[in-house]
Amino acid sequence: MIPLEDIEARCFKEPNSGCWLWEMSTGDGLDTYGRMFDKQTGKILRVHRAAWQSANGPIPAKLQVLHKCDTPSCCRPSHLFLGTDADNRKDMSAKGRSTFGHRAAQAKLTNERALTLYNDPRPYKELVEIYQLSMGAIGNLKTGRTWSKVTGADRNAEGGQRRRASTLGLKAGRAFYKNGKGKYGAKIT
Repeated sequence: MIPLEDIEARCFKEPNSGCWLWEMSTGDGLDTYGRMFDKQTGKILRVHRAAWQSANGPIPAKLQVLHKCDTPSCCRPSHLFLGTDADNRKDMSAKGRSTFGHRAAQAKLTNERALTLYNDPRPYKELVEIYQLSMGAIGNLKTGRTWSKVTGADRNAEGGQRRRASTLGLKAGRAFYKNGKGKYGAKIT
């Protein structure tokens, strides 16, 4: 175990937040968690985890060390707490740090286009061609399975938009395959 004094000595003590900001090695890109080499184990450790262990003992299995301050390079033990992966995701979402809508890496729509598509009453077949999305993606958006934070759709609602969207999708899907076109325009035999 690495002594807390060794960790503290390599940090900048930020006066406004009280964070101990790790000044040595960090990860690449978006990963700004501090890292250090543990000579005893021969492993690279995340500094906030090492600080927690130095101050509080071992980290129980299936628990993570989370930040109260939301500063990945902070390793001050009083700014850290234990939680599950689910706790981490809830904390991230509650503090507005989760990626959803157009900020998600795989998003093919902007928030504005998603809202426009959600309110578009045209049949799915037309929407597939206009928005260049699959029927499944359109159905998921219209039923609130995806983009619900942007559209305000309630994925658990009975009837209404959800029912209408699935009925439209079924009709459009039948028409699409009835015309002999499959996925990507392939003929169905």
